[in-house]
Amino acid sequence: MFTEGELAVRLTLGAGRIRDVGIASTRTALPPRLTRGRPAEDVARTVPLLFSICSQAQGAASAGALDAARGITWDATALARRSG
Repeated sequence: MFTEGELAVRLTLGAGRIRDVGIASTRTALPPRLTRGRPAEDVARTVPLLFSICSQAQGAASAGALDAARGITWDATALARRSG
C-alpha cells in the first residue's frame, strides 16, 4: 500500500520537555481519505494497522498528534511510558 522511504525525526529538548520537533520524510503520505472525517478513536486504532514496520511507533505518534490537537500535553515520564 505504501512505498518504503526514509523518515528522520529531530527532537529539541529543554528542561525535560520537548521544545521542537522536526520531521523529514520521503515516504508516501497517509491518504487523507483514511482519516478525514473519522472519529479520533478510529484513527488511533487504524494508523498502526497501516504500517507493517514499526506499527507501535506509528500508533504512539498518531496518539500523540491526537492529544496535541486536543490540547493535551505530555511530560517526559508520560512520553516514555507511552512510547515503551
